[in-house]
Amino acid sequence: ASTGEIAWKSSDETVATVDEDGNVTALNVGTAIITASQEGDTDYKDGKATCELTVTDSTPFTGGNITFDATTDGASGKEFTKSVITLTTTDGSFSSTDYRVYKNQTFTVSTSQGVITKIEFTCDSSNPIGGFGETEGLSESTWTGNAKSVSFKASNKQVRITSLVVTVVIPTSVDVKIGEAGWKTFVAPEDVVFPEGLTAFIVTAADEKATLQKVTTVKAGEPVLLKGDADTYTINFIDEAAAATGNLLKVSDESTTSGVYVLANKTNGVGFYKWTGGLLGAGRVYLELPSSVREFIGFA
Repeated sequence: ASTGEIAWKSSDETVATVDEDGNVTALNVGTAIITASQEGDTDYKDGKATCELTVTDSTPFTGGNITFDATTDGASGKEFTKSVITLTTTDGSFSSTDYRVYKNQTFTVSTSQGVITKIEFTCDSSNPIGGFGETEGLSESTWTGNAKSVSFKASNKQVRITSLVVTVVIPTSVDVKIGEAGWKTFVAPEDVVFPEGLTAFIVTAADEKATLQKVTTVKAGEPVLLKGDADTYTINFIDEAAAATGNLLKVSDESTTSGVYVLANKTNGVGFYKWTGGLLGAGRVYLELPSSVREFIGFA
């Protein structure tokens, strides 16, 4: 190899700098090309290597408004992400003119963090928001609600969105109401810790009776049983919960059908009763025991 010194250079020193030893310091959000070059000698040609460095904002997203403007965002294709929000369409085109949704196609706004509480649309006058037809939560040019993902179908005609403002809220807790029976199923929306007076259980075995194991925290998406006096409880979100192991409880999707067990309060009291109602709604907590013919499983 050449014995010449290596020269280091950054293409944009407002984004990142590099010293004579090749140590890089990130300064601002953006992209810079870091180049290392070395002069050749009688045995070796000049050498050069480059690396593209992208500096992103590591500040946690705390909620607020995210504005999309087709004329300045540089979106293309059928999907575009900005901050925590992703816009998609089943068929249409995103361009420097508009976010276009063809007739009978769907436009979806989703967030990777928190929940969407409001979407304000501005549309081309010849293809206005009315093309979406009747959509729950949509009034004139504004949708309001509380969801991780919101979809709109262009059932009336093509819709051309020129800009939209999406409001995202980062919840720090969720309220859960326990009824007179004293039990409830719950799926954690985030990593959570359970408050005093409210006891959470996973099911670790289920033979003649279900064996319950108490947990104080669970990760997002984990299904549990809650036990407490009739009241409303605030369950706080935390940065990281301990993972539950051996939990037999599951969360249904649209294909979950009869033969599983769901929590109910019937003739035998509170416990798991065999579900016979056909498809179980998405998001329901259930216990699956394929080989069991019993109609009821109580708690050990």
